[in-house]
Order: sequence, then C-alpha cells, then structure tokens
Amino acid sequence: MSTAVCIFVCSNSLAEIVVREALKVLGERAKAVVLERLGESQPECLEGRSKVLLIDACSKDCAKETAEKLGIRYDEYINLEEELGASQCYEHPDVNVVEDIGLAAARIVKEVEGMLGS
Repeated sequence: MSTAVCIFVCSNSLAEIVVREALKVLGERAKAVVLERLGESQPECLEGRSKVLLIDACSKDCAKETAEKLGIRYDEYINLEEELGASQCYEHPDVNVVEDIGLAAARIVKEVEGMLGS
C-alpha cells in the first residue's frame, strides 16, 4: 500500500511524538517527515502523492516558515497550540498537552482520515 498523506512537522516540538502516536493508528496511510531533517532532495513520501498535511506545534509557526522556504505546498495545516489551547514546543510545553498526547494524535488522525475521505 502506498502512502496517501505526507505529514510534515517541525523538529523542536512535542508534535513529533504526537505524530508518531497518530501513525500507530494511520499505518501506511501516512508518513511523517521532520522538516529540519530534510536534505536537498524532496522526501520520498511526496513522490506521486497529492495530499500534504503540515503540523505546527506552537505559535512560532516554524513548520510553516520552513515549508515555505523549501517550496513545500500543503493541502491542510494544523497549529496544535491554536487548536488545543496549549503549547507543544519543547521550550515551553504546556503540561496538559504532555499528559494528553492522545488528544493531539486523535486530532491528526481525524484530519488525515478527512483528507483521505475515510
């Protein structure tokens, strides 16, 4: 089965952990890519894929800025701090989000399933 959604996430955040949790449910329907770890070439999950989800952990919008610099276009965008009301940046994490990573992972699963029409 090929990857249907490529999830881009910033590296300086708990969002990486949240995305890994979401992937346990999504399986092959999604693939995660940490933006700051990208090399010169486009990630493999973009090849032939039409859906891209961009995840920011906090109001710094690091993922959005990095994606724009790299020329990565995305179909959907989630800012977890805005949607869940708590910062997921490692620098200033909100303890409520740390305790309930499942809530944020469920939000990502719901978005991916919506993108896939599941």
